[in-house]
Order: sequence, then C-alpha cells, then structure tokens
Amino acid sequence: MIVVLDTKCLISWARTDDPDNLDRDRLDHLFANISAAKGRVVLPAPVVAEFLVHSDLGTSDWLVALERKSSIVVAPFDRRAALECALIDRAALASGNKRGGRKEAWQRIKIDRQIVAIARVAGAVSIVTDDAGLTTTARSVGLQVQSLSELDLPDSARQSKLDLQPMSDAVRAADQAVAPVGPDAQRQIPATNGGGLSSSAEAHLAPAPRASES
Repeated sequence: MIVVLDTKCLISWARTDDPDNLDRDRLDHLFANISAAKGRVVLPAPVVAEFLVHSDLGTSDWLVALERKSSIVVAPFDRRAALECALIDRAALASGNKRGGRKEAWQRIKIDRQIVAIARVAGAVSIVTDDAGLTTTARSVGLQVQSLSELDLPDSARQSKLDLQPMSDAVRAADQAVAPVGPDAQRQIPATNGGGLSSSAEAHLAPAPRASES
C-alpha cells in the first residue's frame, strides 16, 4: 500500500498546538496502518518544498524526525518523474487544452502534475488531498483520491472529542433548573405541620364540618 500526501496534509500533520486537530489524528492512524502493512507514505519533493516555505524551525525538526521513519519516503522529481510528467502534458495538449480543463495559474498546474508524476513513478494507488485542481489531475491518470475528512478517525480520538465537547445550552438550562441542594433548598420547600404535608395541603384534606343537628 503506497499513499501520497499533499502539502495541506503535511501542514495538518505537523500541527501539535491544536488539541481539536482531528486531521492529525486521522493521519497518525493512516500512518500506523500503512506501517503495519509494510507500505509507504510518499512525500513528493515539491510537497516538501511547499511545506518548508510555510514552516518554522519546530515543524522543520518535525519533518526531519518524520523522514527517519522507514515507512516515509521523500520522492524526488527525477528523470523518470520528468518523463511521466511529459506524458501528462502531452495528453493535455492532445485534448486541445494544455491546462487539462483547469482554471488555475499555469505554475500551479505544473507543480500538481509533478506531484502526480512522482506518485505514478512511486507506484502509489491513491493520494490524499483536499485540493480540487490536484484531484482533477490525479484522477485523469487513474489515481484514487481521498480527502482528509474521508480518512478513518480512530476510536480513541472520537471518544476524546466527545469528552471535550462543551455542555450544550439545553443541558446547561436543564442542569440549572434542578432545585439546589443545601440551605437555599430549604427555603424553597413549603413548611409542613410535622406530618409531612404542607399547611395548604392539610387544609384541602381536612374533613368538612358536619351539618348541625336539628
């Protein structure tokens, strides 16, 4: 099993400052499954370059540590990838539209084709991306595409999210409606006459006076 990640995936995976970052949990889970299956997670060189543009020293160190893992491969745009990219370009030209129907800037399209070409050379079966343009290019050459939100979320992260959810307004209102316990509660309970009933209740239950005998 060989899966390619795009730049947004790397950025989300590197974010450790947000406890609600479920994409990080999804990517951790994906990596664990691929590692267990002896597969590989491929990071194309253009993806790594874009990631480093937006990273600081801390995330750069995170990437260095990630690259040491045996299931992670940083794949270059080498001669084989260049040939694969040329084939994608030729197919687009043959269709009469060198952009392949895309509307983005030409430089963006070229980078995406390099990423897809690297994925093909690496033998990837799918690419994880939320980018519409990259999705179009990947599918045009037969690659499967998954969005981040479509990745499996581990049960541990799902339970943790439920535990951290704030109390809803309805639950909070119901909780506040419960009679208080303590000294204040005694003031809200009607006084009784020692028999367990309130004065008003006893008045209703008292027998009616007998009619006077003539």
